[in-house]
Amino acid sequence: MAEARDYVAQGFRAIKMRVASPELERDVQRVAAVREAIGPGVQLMVDCNQGLDLERATQLAAALRPYGIAWLEEPLPFHDVAGHAALRLRTDIPIATGENLYLPQEFEAFLAQHAVDVLMPDLQRCGGYTGMNRIAQACARAGVRLSPHAYAWHSTHTVAAFADDGLVEFMPRGDLMFGRATVLRDGLVPLPQEPGTGLRYDPQWLRQYQEG
Repeated sequence: MAEARDYVAQGFRAIKMRVASPELERDVQRVAAVREAIGPGVQLMVDCNQGLDLERATQLAAALRPYGIAWLEEPLPFHDVAGHAALRLRTDIPIATGENLYLPQEFEAFLAQHAVDVLMPDLQRCGGYTGMNRIAQACARAGVRLSPHAYAWHSTHTVAAFADDGLVEFMPRGDLMFGRATVLRDGLVPLPQEPGTGLRYDPQWLRQYQEG
């Protein structure tokens, strides 16, 4: 709870936590505790890491409904388009997935079958900036929210260009790579202003991966 409160104190407007333990009630208790810690004004997302089947995901979504969940992430195996589509019909909590998809047709299948509310392409897997930009444009056409997986600094430009309500996923190790501290402005990540991606890897950080 202290970690969640700390992020809110830093200005973050959204917090993500992992769920999908073997005990439904344990997940519900943990979510309730985090919601109480961060208050009602902060978005709370829950990530299942593909840990559920359709029936368990349905049960979890119903149990979490009182806690104002912003989205239920990867509730089912990443390739199960039909399962995600069925789950969307069973809950009003938005469904998010996509970090483990690679090919354009995989993303298109989720959009075509109305199986997702939030798509989360991973820059390393979806074809780099070109692929991510195409997915972002497809999301905009379909009315699906965009929230790229990880690499917040790398994805800020795509989100800013194509997604009015998009989110970037901040992980502290990103600051370590670039030797900088993320400073939010009214809860928002400022766009890098340097040429190209606006990123420069920290030489000291890189040295730990150099061969001896």
